[in-house]
Amino acid sequence: MQDGFAAGTFIGTIVAGKLAGGMVQAQVVLTSKNDELIKEVQNAGFAITVLTSNASKYSGEKYMIFSEIKHSKLNEFVNLIHKLDSKAFVTINETKYVYNGFIKK
Repeated sequence: MQDGFAAGTFIGTIVAGKLAGGMVQAQVVLTSKNDELIKEVQNAGFAITVLTSNASKYSGEKYMIFSEIKHSKLNEFVNLIHKLDSKAFVTINETKYVYNGFIKK
């Protein structure tokens, strides 16, 4: 029974992704403070908010990026981040509601 549930969830996710014209929220923790990477992401047409994450005993200061992205542009965004910082930590969430802000692309 669990195999059927897992398969249904997987297929449902794929179908929803193909049909959804909605938005997703990307949160990216870069491995450093990389101003060139920020410029490249902006030049690629993505609207981003950049925060500085404080240093800890595990790492130095780094940038965090938040962006609302059209679902259809998600792969382009993720591939660009991976190309520019292959060790960046990326999370993606479905957006239910957006109020104000600026969205490009």
